[in-house]
Amino acid sequence: MKASTQEAGALNPTQLLFSNYIVTFTVPRQVSDPIHLNDKDKYEYLVKKALLIVKNPSAKIMVEPKIEDKENEMNISGTDSIPKPKSSGKKTKVPKACDILPANVELNEKISELRERWTCPTAGGPCGIAHCFFTAARPEHFPLSHNHFQSWAAARLKGAAFADLETLPNNALFDAIAAGARAAQSPLLQRRLELREQVAAKNAPAAPQVNIFPAEFAALLRPPVAPAPAPPLAAANAFVPPPSGANILIPYGHIPGADLTVANFCAMFKLDDEIRDRFEANKYKSSSDFQFIEVEELKEMGFMRGEVAQIKGAVGKWSQVA
Repeated sequence: MKASTQEAGALNPTQLLFSNYIVTFTVPRQVSDPIHLNDKDKYEYLVKKALLIVKNPSAKIMVEPKIEDKENEMNISGTDSIPKPKSSGKKTKVPKACDILPANVELNEKISELRERWTCPTAGGPCGIAHCFFTAARPEHFPLSHNHFQSWAAARLKGAAFADLETLPNNALFDAIAAGARAAQSPLLQRRLELREQVAAKNAPAAPQVNIFPAEFAALLRPPVAPAPAPPLAAANAFVPPPSGANILIPYGHIPGADLTVANFCAMFKLDDEIRDRFEANKYKSSSDFQFIEVEELKEMGFMRGEVAQIKGAVGKWSQVA
């Protein structure tokens, strides 16, 4: 015994496929036009809009079978045998261009311009439909339906002061768009913001005034300056370096070193005994006397040029930098 078609369908139900259904969503006061919920980005967009509702965040999700699936179900259930009502034979007449009112012609042209201008550049983007509004200041896509285009086009017919191809009309259909984005697009709102800034600038407190006193009066207010310390006085017996032009045995910028006897000085710097004897013969007893000897005096004492060079080298090593 063969089972009927309905019994077979009940015993072997068809598998539900997500692709056989149209899933859309709306969010109260945030997303009025249904948007397809078919990928992760749309789901995140739904959650983002729903969370904008401070109290009781919610969203409405609608699941509808596709038309093809409905026809298949009818064929499976056997309802395709039900005779369809015959058409009356009357066909809808396509209106001619001359039958359309001039105002509607201009309105349709404005709508066509808006649809062409605000076509979504991203196929299957976050808006979920073919047309949307977005700007650099407001990159979030705002879906545009036929009602939006019709209202926008009607405002354009009133003049550029109400709306144009880039400026949104100011009505309830576009309230979801941020006021800042509308201000950036609307010259009227932009002008109001500029006037508000000018009024705020006029009411700003004036800069503090600084009075400059005469230099004599300002000098009285300054604290007295402490006198600079006097340079230290040289000791009574301190050696004063001779000027650079003097031909003193001690080099310029040097002071005498340790006080040695002539014999010890010559022995320390390995000078010949003849040099020692000639110093002693001229009654020079210690190295401290070298600060008063000029090079010419060495020649007068009978020192040879080589001996003068040895003495100058020894004195240069013995003396110290001042």
